[in-house]
Amino acid sequence: MDRKPVHHLSSLSDPTEICDATHQSGQNILHLQQLHSVAAYNRSMGGVDLHDQLRAKYPSGRNSKK
Repeated sequence: MDRKPVHHLSSLSDPTEICDATHQSGQNILHLQQLHSVAAYNRSMGGVDLHDQLRAKYPSGRNSKK
């Protein structure tokens, strides 16, 4: 649900390689193009998001007052 621009740096793929992507907004389906590095990031990001959600439920570390 983020709407802000994101900068990323990748040595994974060629910066000119473009992949097709689709995005559904209500009943509208948008056909978009995105860089290969962005597509690879979006494919593998699900596990990281899940880990962050689970980790947020159980705070670790100790709070101290100084």
